[in-house]
Amino acid sequence: MARRKRIPYDPPHARKPGKARRAPTTRRPEQLFMTRRMLLAKSAVVAVFSGLAVRLGFMQLAEGEEYRREAATNTTKTEPIPATRGLIYDRVGRELAVNQQTWEVRLKPRNLPEDAAERDRVLDHLTNALNLPDALVLD
Repeated sequence: MARRKRIPYDPPHARKPGKARRAPTTRRPEQLFMTRRMLLAKSAVVAVFSGLAVRLGFMQLAEGEEYRREAATNTTKTEPIPATRGLIYDRVGRELAVNQQTWEVRLKPRNLPEDAAERDRVLDHLTNALNLPDALVLD
């Protein structure tokens, strides 16, 4: 059986005896330019976000009431949308759901007369005008 060669391992924190630390090197002009470029880029990002923060604060504090009014009018807009309805058929062709126009008439009891005879006269007049049977009138 052949013996495998061991790979030497030196932990990162261990220093080898006899080796001195390297003296700090001076940076080359390209490295200095890159450092300046990064500083400029970071400064630009900070400036842009600072400008956005200032604008947001101005919008909140100085123009906040105007935006609140616009938001209130924007959220309360109602627009009726007519529903398009159609007939529903089963697979044989029979109608399952049919549109049928219906009407409903309601009276508020507080608008009717207090006297029972007068109240009956108003209800009779209403049933005759609408051609309703007496069974459909609820008192």
